[in-house]
Amino acid sequence: MKRYGAKRDRSEADILAALVKVGADYLLLDAFDVLVWHRGHLTMLEVKTPKIGRTTSSQKDLVQRGWPLRFVNTPEQALAAIGAGT
Repeated sequence: MKRYGAKRDRSEADILAALVKVGADYLLLDAFDVLVWHRGHLTMLEVKTPKIGRTTSSQKDLVQRGWPLRFVNTPEQALAAIGAGT
């Protein structure tokens, strides 16, 4: 059992606020950052800080295995990833 929460990226709060604004629901996870439920579809999002965010070996493994993990840096990218647009 982990004693400390996963480190969250600075841009995550703005992205989560944008998702909620369009009616999306989400869970925060460890293997990737956010599992979003919006209009009957699940989307896996990994929030990365522009130019700094690094992909973990677990994330690379998920992508290699065909999981639809989307990497986002901004609220606009997150909305596009779930099909909400701006």
